[in-house]
Amino acid sequence: MEVLITGANGFVGSWLAEHLKSSGDSVVMTPSDLDIRDRHAVDRFIAGQKVDVTYHLAALTHVGQSWEDPTDFYQVNVIGTQNLCEALGKHQSGSRLVLISSSEVYGPGDESPVPAAERRFTEESPLRPVNPYAASKAAAEMVAIQAQNGRGIDVVIARPFNHVGPGQGDQFVVAGLARRIVEASLSGKDWIPVGNLGAKRDFTDVRDVVRAYRLLAVDGVPGNAYNVSSGRALSIREVAELLIEYSESGVELRPDKSLMRPVDVFAMVGDHSKISEATGWCPVTPLDSTLRDTLEYWRARLT
Repeated sequence: MEVLITGANGFVGSWLAEHLKSSGDSVVMTPSDLDIRDRHAVDRFIAGQKVDVTYHLAALTHVGQSWEDPTDFYQVNVIGTQNLCEALGKHQSGSRLVLISSSEVYGPGDESPVPAAERRFTEESPLRPVNPYAASKAAAEMVAIQAQNGRGIDVVIARPFNHVGPGQGDQFVVAGLARRIVEASLSGKDWIPVGNLGAKRDFTDVRDVVRAYRLLAVDGVPGNAYNVSSGRALSIREVAELLIEYSESGVELRPDKSLMRPVDVFAMVGDHSKISEATGWCPVTPLDSTLRDTLEYWRARLT
């Protein structure tokens, strides 16, 4: 396939490009200086391509930062998606767009009698975004579906839950914990600052996630959204304690208010049965391997 990746220079984009190339695809990546908010620049670039599938990863993604500059998140994540959809409809009609959304669109879920820690979000769960990043992703989904209906492109939506692995920036929770633990171990410090340790999240290795994206490009049903998740929840405390165990550092965890979000969701766990039934995908990388690889990544960077 002839494929295009927007945001290919990011954490997931680099893993996706590697996976697509190893699968035999011809990969083009948007230039690092292409401003997705610039409608005319996006149009010119898309006009010069031959595309079967576009993977749209170009986005601002940090939940905490979205509270500080929500306008920028809307401009990049919503207007940027609009610009891409317009250009694809004009120059690449009939091609497929795999829109990378987020589990954050679900928010806290509905008033279910099932305890939050035991709920499994399905693709039929209502969208209740509780932060600017989540709202921008929900809006981007609507933009893409409207483009499918009105601009002749074929849209499949991926809703990944927390994805982790080597190469992720330390502004994200697992990478941030791993970096701080490695730094403490190297410096002899006996504690690290942490945010909300009680939140429960569904973690999937980035290498499994990019496999899911390609399978959706091949077998996903147009107009449908698919959860990409492990189907189990771990608290941030449990993940931090595993990282400490694997690092053999014995550091203490000390809460830091500056690392807390203004609004947080207690538990997010995804049901991935829909993508499994459609494509045969399931996560295969053990979490302990992911965490050990992440620690090794930071050791290599910091020594």
